[in-house]
Amino acid sequence: MKIDGLEERLQDYRTAAIETSVRNDPKKANQAHDRLHKLYKSLRATSDGREAIFRLMADSDPNVRLWAASHSLFWKPDDARRVLEQIAACGGLLGFDAEMVLKEFDAGRLTFDY
Repeated sequence: MKIDGLEERLQDYRTAAIETSVRNDPKKANQAHDRLHKLYKSLRATSDGREAIFRLMADSDPNVRLWAASHSLFWKPDDARRVLEQIAACGGLLGFDAEMVLKEFDAGRLTFDY
């Protein structure tokens, strides 16, 4: 099933994923997270949308890769795990986030259904 405006939504997803990392402005980061989550929920509803998110696991921005891999764990677990493990190996806050996503996924507690 085709999604109207798929490329625009995907670009918005990418932008929001980057903006979630604004550590010095929690309000802006939270607003970006809300936008990202809404876009994720609409994109995951179709195979085209899921494939579009999956493609972002190769993005040049590590925040985008982190979100895309986290979201893709449910339909492309091996590929998503590989990306998350690469991010985790880099350390820092993103590395910690990637480790926690994998830990929660492996424990069966990871959900984006809110």
